[in-house]
Amino acid sequence: MIFAGTKKSGMKRTAAALTAAVLAAGTVTGCASSTDYSVTAGGKKINAGVYINFILNEMTQQMYTMYYTGEITQFSECLEKQVEGKDFMTYVKDKALDDTKEFAAIQAKFDELGLTLSESDVQVIESSVSSAWGSQKDYYEYQGVSRESLQMCNELSYKKDTLFEYYYSEDGVEGITNDDLQKYVNENYIRYKSVAIPKSSETDEEAKNKENEELKALWEKYATEAEGLDFAGMDQLINEYETYKAEKQAEKEAAEAAAQEAAEGTEAEELSLADLDGSEQTIDVEVPENNAANEETTESGDVSAAVTTAAEESSVPDETSPAAETTTTAAETEKPAETTTAVDSSEAPAETTAPKDDAAAETTSEETKEKESKEKETEKTEKETTAAAADEETSSDADDSTAEPAD
Repeated sequence: MIFAGTKKSGMKRTAAALTAAVLAAGTVTGCASSTDYSVTAGGKKINAGVYINFILNEMTQQMYTMYYTGEITQFSECLEKQVEGKDFMTYVKDKALDDTKEFAAIQAKFDELGLTLSESDVQVIESSVSSAWGSQKDYYEYQGVSRESLQMCNELSYKKDTLFEYYYSEDGVEGITNDDLQKYVNENYIRYKSVAIPKSSETDEEAKNKENEELKALWEKYATEAEGLDFAGMDQLINEYETYKAEKQAEKEAAEAAAQEAAEGTEAEELSLADLDGSEQTIDVEVPENNAANEETTESGDVSAAVTTAAEESSVPDETSPAAETTTTAAETEKPAETTTAVDSSEAPAETTAPKDDAAAETTSEETKEKESKEKETEKTEKETTAAAADEETSSDADDSTAEPAD
């Protein structure tokens, strides 16, 4: 067996210590004073390396099993564990001894019958031993396992198979035919086919109970039909149940899809504006340009009113102003008032309340504001000019009035 990394080193150290402890215990049946041999079978001695190799193999298997199942985290912890009701070291010794006894019996019978391994088996064994010895020679020699012992252990399974074929192959000493094998299987084993019908997985209690009743009736039906069926008949029954399952699954998926579609339809209906009348639609759909147009109309109206008021006030004769000049002022202020009135027409808001293009409506609004601003500036300039002219004329009249008494 090949190991790697720190696990290899840890396992080897533990195995070395345990192997030494097992050998020092001196509990191996048939042990001689020499450490070269451990068992004698049929007058033939078995190398101690064979027994040691079985110890290493069993120890390694048990330590890795415990480690990878989480039973231990360090290989040394295996000493505190039990295997099959025995403490670890006792179990390893007993198992290695049983393997050694089996090895001795197989080796003895193999030699007694004069059997040999096939050429292909010999090649596989030689390749395996060469690989293991080449990579772990020091380890095996440190443990007391020679290359010869390692090869003998590797030959064991092949010799066991050869003996089995010698006795029980169809042409063997106690040859077993296919009919014999079939008879044995029929008498000692049962081959069967079945239909597994699980209970309902529904979460709703009412639906769950209803489905379980249906499944129970189906089970009773199949149980009755299965009586006396051969495998071919049972296959038909199984196919029938598979068809039933597929149909039920399709029905379930269709119901779920319909429920989902209904839920989506309800949601869409709640969000729809189809039931709203025209006035409600106008309220829901905000058009900022409409508000701007209304505001512009109001502002235009205010400007018109302001200009008209200014015109009216300037039309009242001043005590120091000639009537003709006052009339001229009023006439001059009528122009911006007329322009404002055009902006303030009732058609302007109607055109902007439903613009075909938001950008166009916004541009119109800005142009209107700009036009009104210019008109206000013009109006202001004209007022200031008119007022200045009126002041000059008033001052001139005052000078003339003051000069008359002097004449």
